[in-house]
Amino acid sequence: MKEIEQYIKKIVDHTDCTKEEKEDLAEELTVHLEILTEENIKKGMSETDAVQEAIRAFGAENVIGEGLQQALFPYRRELLVTLSLAFITISFASFSIFLFDLQEALNIELIINVCIGLGLLFVTVSQTFNTKRKLAINSLLILTIVGSALNGLMLAYTDTTFSLFLTFCNYTLIIALIIMLYKTTLHNGVNNQPFTTMRKKVHIVNITFGLLLLAATLFFLYGFLIFGGWMNGLLLLFIPLAVWICLYIFQIRFHEHKTIIYPIFTIYGLLVGSVVFFFIYEIF
Repeated sequence: MKEIEQYIKKIVDHTDCTKEEKEDLAEELTVHLEILTEENIKKGMSETDAVQEAIRAFGAENVIGEGLQQALFPYRRELLVTLSLAFITISFASFSIFLFDLQEALNIELIINVCIGLGLLFVTVSQTFNTKRKLAINSLLILTIVGSALNGLMLAYTDTTFSLFLTFCNYTLIIALIIMLYKTTLHNGVNNQPFTTMRKKVHIVNITFGLLLLAATLFFLYGFLIFGGWMNGLLLLFIPLAVWICLYIFQIRFHEHKTIIYPIFTIYGLLVGSVVFFFIYEIF
């Protein structure tokens, strides 16, 4: 029944579920509506009237959709809205302090940060952005973490009492963004069905390694920009991140094959261990 199908689609579009999760949720809701429709037909209603009465009894799409969103992802949207607004506010404050303290305006960087914050806000609250919502949110969370790191870098060059307070707020925001990144990735929507243990391990290990790799890439990129300026060769620094993304996707698809996953985990561990050993060796 097309009317029921359209009604169910409007309901599931209010949730942050993945495409597969929405299909499962739509199937479950359709069964309930079909049962109500059959009961109405048995009462003597025509099929059209039975469908309309079933939809009326079921409730308004936006009310049900928002209720499902809160049940499946408690306060996720509210938290994401708060984080995006906090990021935009801290970005404006950081750039303002940098401008007044060092008399230098970083307009392009500010515009980029504001666009990232507004992008996260839009994807979070938009009812039309439903395809790959989780992937979009996670990508924007990572960009927001990078933007927050830029805010922290600017604040490190300033020397005011307010900049110290803002630095504390900024790093608190970074921690909150990282926690939200893990929660968004590991929380499965429909019926709160948990990921398999191996799939969860793949996500946790890869997110952790990816954040460390991102931090290392930005560290070396910043060093080269400070001492040598921009060169096209600096794009090579992003090759490890590209390889990591490909490996992440590969592991998600073959997460059931432990003989493939564990060797990759071992490689990650060796790389991190080597970097840590190098820095310890250089310090002592």
